[in-house]
Amino acid sequence: MKPSISSMLSGAADALHTELIPFLRTNPAALGHASMIRLVVYAAAVEADREPDTLMTEIAAMRMLFESAAGTSLPDRLRARLRTAASVAPANFTLIELNEHSANMKSVLIDLHAAVEEISTPLARAIEAQVWDILRLGADRRQLVLPGM
Repeated sequence: MKPSISSMLSGAADALHTELIPFLRTNPAALGHASMIRLVVYAAAVEADREPDTLMTEIAAMRMLFESAAGTSLPDRLRARLRTAASVAPANFTLIELNEHSANMKSVLIDLHAAVEEISTPLARAIEAQVWDILRLGADRRQLVLPGM
């Protein structure tokens, strides 16, 4: 069985913690560097494991919002962009492609947000609340949880 990137990085972080860091106690600078590297490797392990799911979740939420907002009375040009963005799927599920696709969709999300901020209707406020929900979803899912030192 091939180990996942996450498990390999977690193993490296654990090895730093158990095999290397104890030998650096007499060298505070080296200890600090090794501890920081351990945290970075651990954070990379966590993110490697959850990033595809986070991106797919965000993409799905943006797609649903775009499909819904495209059927409203927003300006025609924006509604066309929303329909296009909602209909395009990532070419594949590599992290590079998912990140690029998400970035493209977030560009449309920003334009949608800017547009509804200029409109004073209950529908615009509802769309704006959904935009904030999507942004919060991504921020919450990306929070780093670091191990104890």
